[in-house]
Amino acid sequence: MKSLEIVQKFFKMFKVLSKIAMIFCIVISCIWVVGLICALFYTDITTLNKVFMVQNMNTSTLWVSCLCGMILSVTYGILSYYSYKYCEKEVNDGTPFTHEGATMIRQLAIKSIWMPIVSYIVCEIFITLYEIQYYDFEAWFSIGWILLLFLLAAIFDYGAELKEQSN
Repeated sequence: MKSLEIVQKFFKMFKVLSKIAMIFCIVISCIWVVGLICALFYTDITTLNKVFMVQNMNTSTLWVSCLCGMILSVTYGILSYYSYKYCEKEVNDGTPFTHEGATMIRQLAIKSIWMPIVSYIVCEIFITLYEIQYYDFEAWFSIGWILLLFLLAAIFDYGAELKEQSN
């Protein structure tokens, strides 16, 4: 049972880390909202060019940058929340080997696929609509993380089946 205690300590640590990530994303989202509000009312382009040290900065570029930052931080905040909820459930259950927990991990993996893709598509729509030329925006998500989540879900399902068979 020493192995299970080690696993529980890791999940407690992941629970804290995912909560920190969630709070961090909330704070960053609020900062982006403040930037977005400021960008909507700020019209002095010469000051913008000096502050950002670029030649062609305009308010629409600033507005879209803030909007995309907000969308992405909200997306990753939501994913952090689901990660936190799983870790909380696992710590309360005392074991990762439950069918419900494996289902939660599988759902997290699926959300980790479609949520970033949707948020990046929305951002790309705004970038295209406002014809932002030099906005460096890359769509990516971690394939390795997603595969690991699916693998963990399968392992935890298998462990739950073994646990049911032994009872």
